[in-house]
Amino acid sequence: MQLVYLDNASTSHPKSPVVVDAMADYLFSIGASPGRGGYGQARKSHELVDQVRRRTADLLGVARASNVAFSANATFALNTLIHGALVPGDHVVTTQAEHNSVLRPLEQRRRAGQSTYEVVRVGPDGRIDLEAFGRALEAGPRLVVVNHASNVTGAVAPVVELADRAHQAGALFLLDVSQTLGHLPVAADEWGVDLVAFTGHKAIGGPSGTGGLFVRDPETVAPLLQGGTGSNSQSLTHPHGMPAKFEAGTVNYLGIAGLGAALAELDQPAEAGPSAADLREECADRLRGLPRVRVVELDDRVDRVPVLSFTVDGFYPAEVAHLLEERVGVLVRSGLHCAPLIHESIGTDPQGTVRVSFGRSTDKTAVDLVCAGIQSL
Repeated sequence: MQLVYLDNASTSHPKSPVVVDAMADYLFSIGASPGRGGYGQARKSHELVDQVRRRTADLLGVARASNVAFSANATFALNTLIHGALVPGDHVVTTQAEHNSVLRPLEQRRRAGQSTYEVVRVGPDGRIDLEAFGRALEAGPRLVVVNHASNVTGAVAPVVELADRAHQAGALFLLDVSQTLGHLPVAADEWGVDLVAFTGHKAIGGPSGTGGLFVRDPETVAPLLQGGTGSNSQSLTHPHGMPAKFEAGTVNYLGIAGLGAALAELDQPAEAGPSAADLREECADRLRGLPRVRVVELDDRVDRVPVLSFTVDGFYPAEVAHLLEERVGVLVRSGLHCAPLIHESIGTDPQGTVRVSFGRSTDKTAVDLVCAGIQSL
């Protein structure tokens, strides 16, 4: 049985051969770390990383590429931005749609008595309760953290309105684009976003261990790590300049090489056939027609990424995922998807959902197999 991978919201698979080739070329032809020597290989490495940084800035919609720093993943970036932007006594506003990479740092700070936070309700249709958001801002938060798109429902947040209202309340606005970057246009400068966390291993198609952050004003965030940067080595204080401020130590330059290849491939025309978004809608329509299947529905006015959650009456989500693999060779995700609070809103707590997430290499066969597998249950 040929396996069909439909867990692209977790990490995209398979990776393109050009990504693998770029990483192999880095290993065999470059190998050195940028800024750690004046010899040719170190200069080549610097040029490579600088090129990928500029490509990433373009995708994020920011003019100043130097304010983009690479990190191990979006989780590391979110921890850096949350801990670095807050001081004891600060308050944060966030939403039910957030991932544990936001919720857990906030909860850790709350338990340590360092800061407080309020979670704004998200409706069962995927929409953030804007009235509740406005009331939450009255507390005068230092920081507002919002997921650009939910990894459970796929619903896209109204970023421009949220950022504008956050700024009116005097708060910094942090946007997590892990589920959108590579699927949807991002325009951080145009939208007035202060801070961005991103990952490279999802819709972009890069390797794991890649991601990073954007900081509009570096003075608003303290670094999480201090160490070697290859510059100003005589100083015992960590550099304040970007991007070195947030790139202490040897970064995953091998992964960045693969990320650069993935970014370049995003500019290429998509293959003929239905898009990931089209496949998501077809799958949702067909699943709605099956008895005992409940698709998590969104308001028609809400944009979405190609993520679809559903449940099957009489089965735990984990059972459905296991049987889909066993019977038709389809690999999907089940459970809470590291975003526990959204399930309270959509009525799938505590077991969660079955999640099908489509990628650039997904074709219509995948939809046929999912629906055949669910029909067999």
